[in-house]
Amino acid sequence: YQKKGYDFKTNRGPYEVKNTWNGGQNIIIEEATDVLCEPERKGWIYTTEARVIAFIHEATRKMLLLHRNDLFMFHYGLIKDDYPVRLNEPSTRGDAVWQSSFRIVPIKSIEQYTKYYWYEQKKARQIY
Repeated sequence: YQKKGYDFKTNRGPYEVKNTWNGGQNIIIEEATDVLCEPERKGWIYTTEARVIAFIHEATRKMLLLHRNDLFMFHYGLIKDDYPVRLNEPSTRGDAVWQSSFRIVPIKSIEQYTKYYWYEQKKARQIY
């Protein structure tokens, strides 16, 4: 849970880090943080203040940077319905219950807004 709307800030702006990428050809985008409340709470793709979302695959040390700007959000609005909304299992903490929803989006469908990096011995190099 974030109160400030991003994970960290650099001189290039705020970043958000996601560890949901498995290094494959798809990413997971959260549509709603809670579909059980009325009205449903929007997911991080809509609420983050970050301009860059960094998807990290720890095992391979690859990183996918998604540039979340107005052009991306317009493009995402056009393509998102091509990919079904899926529900996570409900989560609980004490008496609280919530359930998030997400889409599995092929990177190829948003590749003009992404860059891949691979870290090897403290040197980053762009691989795509």
